[in-house]
Amino acid sequence: METVELPEIEELSERFLKTITTMVSWRSNSNGSADGKYKLLDVNARTWGFHSIGSACGVDFPYLLFADQLGLSTEQVRAKAGVGWLRLLTDIQRVIGSRAWSLSLGAYFRSLRATRVEAVFSWKDPFPSLAEMVLLPYLVAKKLPSIST
Repeated sequence: METVELPEIEELSERFLKTITTMVSWRSNSNGSADGKYKLLDVNARTWGFHSIGSACGVDFPYLLFADQLGLSTEQVRAKAGVGWLRLLTDIQRVIGSRAWSLSLGAYFRSLRATRVEAVFSWKDPFPSLAEMVLLPYLVAKKLPSIST
């Protein structure tokens, strides 16, 4: 996942968010969709795994949620574009489990250059990430039957 600056998506998201309180995710059609339009991917009203990208791109989501719940006023903030988020375990799973993966290996490694946040890994506390890696063989084995069909 990577933050981007797209005024047309910003306008659609703001219009939608004025009616609800949640996070909105969009997907571009980089997978070869022919219509050239953005698709609404996810509407999530709870804290989500991607929230950790906020601090890396200049948006303090936990504080904004806190302020919202207490009725405090906040200034409008804008995320810095080009900041990447990664959850290595699910990336590995997706690569192994997908027969029609749209990125070449080189393009995948180039996409990692924007990554500033890993969802689970932290030098301050590496144990959760290590626990996930222990699960990797199980998760890969779980995906293997779907590869052969």
